[in-house]
Order: sequence, then structure tokens, then C-alpha cells
Amino acid sequence: MDAVVLPDRGTLDRLRAAIARTHVLLEPRDAEWCERVASDPFDWNATAPLTGAKRWFFPPRETLLRWDAHGTAKETPPVAAPFALFGLRACDLAAIAYQDGFFAGDPWYETRRAAALLIGIDCVRACQGGFCVEVDAGPFARAPFDLNVTPLPDGRVVVAWGSAAGRAVVESAALPAAAADADTALVVAELYAAAA
Repeated sequence: MDAVVLPDRGTLDRLRAAIARTHVLLEPRDAEWCERVASDPFDWNATAPLTGAKRWFFPPRETLLRWDAHGTAKETPPVAAPFALFGLRACDLAAIAYQDGFFAGDPWYETRRAAALLIGIDCVRACQGGFCVEVDAGPFARAPFDLNVTPLPDGRVVVAWGSAAGRAVVESAALPAAAADADTALVVAELYAAAA
């Protein structure tokens, strides 16, 4: 397991601060994705947005072409500032995996996708009305994620990385963390079994 174990849930805010130094930090708040200030504590009980993460990859309005004074159209290259979606659920990550496959080669999608840092939060219990298990999309993240967070029953938090960018963020945060060991892997496996 490529992961570290944080001593408590509050330590996760140091990781969020490291992310916010280089990315716009977006988190669930009142069932919507909202820009957050890293100094505010992470809301572990926030309701997951019903709309998922799609709008961050497909904005409702976007300039694709511009015309000059002679009526010649020129393609506008896609631009995206770095952003972090912190708190994606496994079902959101599964949807992004489908998007990645379907929109491969689309320069606008790929630009926004390259700008995104995806941080998943494992669901340690099913959400009301959720059907992720039935469609093989959770409740625990598989891919694609840069980081994935699993809260443990004893208050510790496992932070796993699924990309070089995720590992770099963990290293830059200088977290007081221990390497994930066999005992931690067993606790995570028990959580997985209980949720299945």
C-alpha cells in the first residue's frame, strides 16, 4: 500500500493547506462544490454534492472560437488553473474514469483534467439512497485518484496516493505520519469487508 497513516483527523488539514498553496481548493459544502479556505477545518460530515464533479471538467460556458475583424475564426486554446477536488466519493471517481476514456483526445477536457488534483474520501458506510456497490463504483475508491483518504475507526486517517502528483503533495506537506503497515492494512480490509 503506497500510503501514510495520519495520527488523527485534524492532521488532514495540514495536507489541505499544502494543496491550497498550489491549487484552488474545492470541497463539498451544503451538497455543492465550494471553494474553501484551507484554514477552515475539513467537514467530515458534509453532504456529497448531487451533481458530482462533472461541471469542473465541462463548464456551462466556454469560448471555443474568436473571430477577427476580417471574419476569420481562430480556435481559442483551452486554459485551466490548477484546482483540487477534495472529497470525491468513489462513485464520482468512477464517473471521472469513464469520462477519461470517452473524452481522451479532446484538448479542452484533457487540459482541465491535467489541471485537476483528485482527492477521494472513502465512504465507511453507504449513503442514503446510494447504489455504488450495485454498479461496482464503491464505496471505496479504486481509480483514478491522486490521493485517497480513509478514516479509521480509531480516529487515524490513511492517505494513499495513486499518482506521482499525489505523492509529491504528501511529501510537501511534511505530515507527522507513519508508514502504512500490515496492521493498518488489516483494519482497512475489515472496513472494506463490512461495507460490501
